[in-house]
Amino acid sequence: MFCPKCGKEGNGLCAKCYLEGSELKFKKTEIILCSCGKVHYHGEWVHEFESAIEGLAGKNLVVPSEINVEKLVFEILSKNNKRIFLKIYVAGKYKNESIKTEVLAEIKVINKTCESCGRISGNYYEAVIQIRPDDAENIKDIIDDIDSDFITKVMDVKNGIDIYITTQQYARELVNKFKNRGFDIKTSAKLMGKKDGKDFYRVYISVKPPRFKEGDFIEIDNRIYEVAETGKNVICKDLDNRITKTVSAIKLQKGELIVNPDVRNAVVSSVSPGEIQVLDLENYETYDLKNKKNKFKLNSGEEVKILRIGNRVYVV
Repeated sequence: MFCPKCGKEGNGLCAKCYLEGSELKFKKTEIILCSCGKVHYHGEWVHEFESAIEGLAGKNLVVPSEINVEKLVFEILSKNNKRIFLKIYVAGKYKNESIKTEVLAEIKVINKTCESCGRISGNYYEAVIQIRPDDAENIKDIIDDIDSDFITKVMDVKNGIDIYITTQQYARELVNKFKNRGFDIKTSAKLMGKKDGKDFYRVYISVKPPRFKEGDFIEIDNRIYEVAETGKNVICKDLDNRITKTVSAIKLQKGELIVNPDVRNAVVSSVSPGEIQVLDLENYETYDLKNKKNKFKLNSGEEVKILRIGNRVYVV
């Protein structure tokens, strides 16, 4: 059999001739955008512009019934505050014949203000994060954890900054996040009036850096930990078994900080199975320490640091 239009051998009308008479088309459609870059997609404002365009491209492409679409890819040709112009690349099957074609598409842009931007432009806020760090680096570390979509404004104040947050729900999420990182959190509320017939409170959240830092020693359940690394995860070395592990900041906050730790220079004077002996280079006293499973991995003559807490001695 041959194509009745062009004479190409095949089973009836060929794919090329079929597409000439049955073009793929794109229905009129629109997208709602905010100036911040959010798109109103699936009933909410989200940062998913590419996903929204892909969804509109697939939903509004009119495909003849005899074509089975296998792949659809789009390219944004141009975009302004009124229109978005696309080129949609379509691959699929017509009968048993593979096809590839392109469709030009236009999407109308509806400009609206999302809820977050509406609150920010109206200087609206429900909570204030009061950050009182010990140095500028801690301020940056904290701010990097806060989604700018929820920030109404940032104010410099004595000893820190105040960050005004649009919703209490997001402020509570921040409280949990900072607590998990070991920050000292205190909250208070101030009655501002009525909202939807109910008392409306503005929440103030004081955030101070963790009371521990790298190099600190903390006692928890009669075990001594040295803080090796802080941040979203706190890495500590257990001085009893020499094992380095992640310890939750909340657990560390419950421990007792060793104030003015007595750390001294020492030297390993002898190593024997199950035990090492260290010499304190300040008072020349020697201490015998258990060395189960060769946990210290030290050699005689090696210089070390020791921590003295009462009658207990640890190799740092």
